[in-house]
Amino acid sequence: MTPPTALTVIRNRAAIAEELRRLLPRMEGFRTAKTLSFGLSAIDRYLPLGGLACGALHEVVPDDRATPSALGFIAALLARLPRTHPLLFVIPAYGLRHYGRPHGHGLSALGLDPRRLIMVETAHRRDTLWAMEEALRSGAPAAVAGAIDKLDLK
Repeated sequence: MTPPTALTVIRNRAAIAEELRRLLPRMEGFRTAKTLSFGLSAIDRYLPLGGLACGALHEVVPDDRATPSALGFIAALLARLPRTHPLLFVIPAYGLRHYGRPHGHGLSALGLDPRRLIMVETAHRRDTLWAMEEALRSGAPAAVAGAIDKLDLK
């Protein structure tokens, strides 16, 4: 079996991202803010409307071995969301083996109240994507975050 080409990987990633975008809830009043500010003018001034668009799909791609930093960034970003709905974080178990699981005290230090967070640990990539898709379809969480190391449409 030949490994996928870079173009195939990009196409797979784009197809999955497009499907997740399609599933984003369109519920009236669910998201009151149009953007989520970082609270740092040095960053916000370079973003359209001064922040990340709410109700949209955003991707964080860390360098090798920077996964803990990326998860910390995502946790700090999720902490800025209004506290009206829970947050869902989906992580495959194999993705945690080198770094351990997020800890309540660490999340609190990043400004994220661990009581708001629903952690879902999956066995496989496809389960991670399925859980994210179902959460988006339900419209219940304020945000859905997931960690996926590779995208494969098989």
